[in-house]
Amino acid sequence: MRIPNLERTPSLVQKIGLILIGTVIGAIIMTVITQENIQYLHDTVDQYEKQNQSLSDQLENSRKVRKSNQIITQTTIRWDDRQKELETSVLNELESRMREDLQVVVSKPVQLIEVYRSILDRKVYSDVNAQNYRIRVTMIGAVGSQLTVFVVAELWMTN
Repeated sequence: MRIPNLERTPSLVQKIGLILIGTVIGAIIMTVITQENIQYLHDTVDQYEKQNQSLSDQLENSRKVRKSNQIITQTTIRWDDRQKELETSVLNELESRMREDLQVVVSKPVQLIEVYRSILDRKVYSDVNAQNYRIRVTMIGAVGSQLTVFVVAELWMTN
């Protein structure tokens, strides 16, 4: 096999060298660009995984809150503004008796709110400071897990 004389064709050696240097420089540039894109994608994926985890935690917390909001944990009794004519001791006694009656609804679902109205509506409490009082529910509502009942107490005369 014969080896060509490279001294006669210096331009061919220059062209081959230029192609090899271009290939190496191109490979280096391509590697740098690819590495930068991979690093950017890796950082973006990490950011999205953290955001996804955060949103998953928020969703789980909202599910827990929603489930706990579907169950009554506390009852509140509010008197109508027209109750100023009754004594405070009468109102306190009636309120304590109503709280006892409403203990039945604690840990029950909020969806049965109209059923809970019937517990107090038109109920007569006897012997409250030697008088009988009938309770009328004006409004009932649930905010979160708290049941609020707005009531009016009327003097009840038995026939």
